[in-house]
Amino acid sequence: MTNSTSEKKVITSAPPHWHSVIVILLFGVFFLWLLPTKERLDEAATMDTFTQVLFPQYMDLYTIAYSRAFIAVCIWAVTLNMVTSKGWEQNTSYLAGSKLKIVPNHLVGIKTCFPFTSLCWNLLGISFTLSAYIAMQGARGEAVSPLILRTALVAWEIAAPCTLLVASVIRYAIWPGVLAKGMPTKNLKTVRNIFMHNINVFFCGVG
Repeated sequence: MTNSTSEKKVITSAPPHWHSVIVILLFGVFFLWLLPTKERLDEAATMDTFTQVLFPQYMDLYTIAYSRAFIAVCIWAVTLNMVTSKGWEQNTSYLAGSKLKIVPNHLVGIKTCFPFTSLCWNLLGISFTLSAYIAMQGARGEAVSPLILRTALVAWEIAAPCTLLVASVIRYAIWPGVLAKGMPTKNLKTVRNIFMHNINVFFCGVG
């Protein structure tokens, strides 16, 4: 038997199972039904939502705007560093006994923005960028487009819980798994990953 017939061809892509598609569609329809209406969104997406100062004796609205802008710059700087770096090799882990083969996937350039952690990080950057702009406009006494207010609120409502999810998974799943297998932790300790796995929670807390 020749090598071409004895070795199985590695499949790089395949359509999902029909029952998985149905489940995703059902969940999609359900969550779309739960989405708030434009009127309810406008009730929450107001200038007061983004310009309320909790401790006016210590800071004013300009300070909040500059603080949010600083956080946004930090986030986009980390993203720029990630996109322009050499990237990394992504290996998907499968359960024991699975017939799926682990095929290395090198993520570089714009592909580094596709993993869930990167999406959450960039969404947090969008949230802080818009909220900084809104705070600055509020400090100047100028109006903000309702579309920007809605986008800022939706970005924050998605980014904040996802940020906590990323930090929790890294702390209570990824780190214990890596340590249990005796694998090196150098990659988890890089400055970029510390920002995206740990400091992201701090940003949410002070934002």
